[in-house]
Amino acid sequence: SINGKCFDWLLVSRRSCFRAGVRYYVRGIDSEGHAANFVETEQIVHYKGSKASFVQTRGSIPFFWSQRPNLKYKPKPQISKSVNHV
Repeated sequence: SINGKCFDWLLVSRRSCFRAGVRYYVRGIDSEGHAANFVETEQIVHYKGSKASFVQTRGSIPFFWSQRPNLKYKPKPQISKSVNHV
C-alpha cells in the first residue's frame, strides 16, 4: 500500500529460450531472427477493479555481430561482413 491505498503489483519476466548465453559471448541475431539474451518484462498494477500494464523488451542489437572478450573495459564489436543485415 502507498498512502493508505492498497493495490496489487505484479512483475513478470519472460526470457527467450533462443540465443541465451553469457554476455560478450552471445551477441546479435541468428538466421531465424532471434536476438541474443532477449527478455520481455511486464509490470501489471491492479487497483479497485482497474488494471494497467507496461511491457518492456530488451536484448541484443538485431543484426549479425560478435564481441570477443578480453582484458579491456570495452572490447570492440565486430560486425559480420559476409551476411545481409536487412
